Amino acid sequence: MYKLIRLEFKKIKIGGWLRNIVIANVLIALWVITSIPNEDIQTNVLAFASVGSYVRITFIIFSAVFMARIVIDEYRNKTISVLFTYPIRRQTLIIAKLITVSLITFWLILLSNFFATAIFLLFDHYQHYIPEPLTTRMLIDEVIRIFIWAIAFTGLSLIPFFVGMLRKSIPATIVTSFVTSIGFSGVNLDDNWLMGVILAAAIVGFGILTAYFAIRNIERIDL
Repeated sequence: MYKLIRLEFKKIKIGGWLRNIVIANVLIALWVITSIPNEDIQTNVLAFASVGSYVRITFIIFSAVFMARIVIDEYRNKTISVLFTYPIRRQTLIIAKLITVSLITFWLILLSNFFATAIFLLFDHYQHYIPEPLTTRMLIDEVIRIFIWAIAFTGLSLIPFFVGMLRKSIPATIVTSFVTSIGFSGVNLDDNWLMGVILAAAIVGFGILTAYFAIRNIERIDL
């Protein structure tokens, strides 16, 4: 499995996507520092939640594009039939692809959230967007939230795969990613970390379940 995942990383060529990822992060940062002052946000928690929602929506869509590129597109073009001639179970091959995309999604959401939050805090330090004083405890709580949401939305990114596999459609995959991310973007975590962990686990579990239903009959399906 490890060798298959390494092979998928090479096929994706994440370095080629680096420019788009950087551009997306810059646009998110610009959006954050220009929109939050106009949203009448008065607390750091709400500001952090707003930053996080922009990041998660953006990179769930990136995740869907990755998914469409390395799985759905291969089905549409029938190129995956060559991969299925290898003496490895089809499910194993697809799972390796899903793990690869999930790892990329997790790190993109995590690092981009840290970046966008840091940019916001830097500008807030000079512009004083938020009247509430920032404390170390608030920062620690936000780091925990970022990790929890990165895990949760990594699981959420598997749902568009299910829809895309049903229709073998790239647009359906991307539209589903947008709808699901919007649907969960308004959910905020308070300081009840147990509930946060339970929510993240439930989302990840549901995502894995949908992925399972998408590939459970893949060994018997003709291309």
